[in-house]
Amino acid sequence: MTAEITDARYPELLRSIARTLEAELVAQGVPHAAAAQASAAAVERFRREWHDARPYFPLGYSYDRERRNRQLYAERQAGATVAELCRRYGLGRTTVCNALREQRKRS
Repeated sequence: MTAEITDARYPELLRSIARTLEAELVAQGVPHAAAAQASAAAVERFRREWHDARPYFPLGYSYDRERRNRQLYAERQAGATVAELCRRYGLGRTTVCNALREQRKRS
């Protein structure tokens, strides 16, 4: 990260976002220096452009559940049993069956 973002007076939330972006870019294969520069630039842009906003970050529970249910359905279609899905995902039989029924309706 750049010196500006590592300054203790820089907003902690923005420093945290910059660290997260940097780590993700490095994990994706971007060289560390480039990842640090890109994350710092992105966070600084957020700070300048959204300075008067109070952004809300939704938790995304419904998105996560929908994605999980699509995965359950795909694995069931590939031959996994309901019992295997229950164990793999740590879910009860009723939850898995309801998710599969819902996804079947959407297919």
